[in-house]
Amino acid sequence: MKEAWKSVGISLLITIGAWILIYGAFALYITPKRLYEEQEKIADTVPQLEAEIEYRKNNLDVEGPAFGNVMDTINVFRSYRAAIGPGAECEIRITSPDISNISRQIQSIANVGSNCRAFGPVDTSGDPEWKKATFEGMVSGKIKLNAAKEAPGAEQLFLNLRNYVPVEREFKTFPGRPAYVIWLQFGPGVKWNTELTK
Repeated sequence: MKEAWKSVGISLLITIGAWILIYGAFALYITPKRLYEEQEKIADTVPQLEAEIEYRKNNLDVEGPAFGNVMDTINVFRSYRAAIGPGAECEIRITSPDISNISRQIQSIANVGSNCRAFGPVDTSGDPEWKKATFEGMVSGKIKLNAAKEAPGAEQLFLNLRNYVPVEREFKTFPGRPAYVIWLQFGPGVKWNTELTK
């Protein structure tokens, strides 16, 4: 009986050892093969990605959200111009604590769409008035549209602009500027609504 158990134990050890050898050999063969195949896939993908990056550096993706944001926001400022009249004097001031990419985009869009003088964002380190205007009352993640209550087109601009960026309305004017001035006061971290709804 003892011999039988010994024989079973040896058979079991041999079986386990054989499985370990088979699995080990299989793993030694498959793992490098898989790694090689994955590396080949990555190597094939890199030129495609580089070409796509180069294309995107030089072209707008007309089906992407960025193009839609730009075109729609240009139309927002065109509507503002239509509301105030083609010959009306206008000015748009933009303040931003970090001269962000989006604040510079909206400055350009505002200028093109409204045909108004658009100023900012600027480095505030040398101008206490701009510095105070930039930081006092700003709201993180939002733009404050500051304009006198009676400023022509301001309410329509606010209602249209909030479809594309987070905007709050406030009835104050930029220090030392006429009542018709629209002041877009960016807080830190402002993003397009399309970025916030992902």
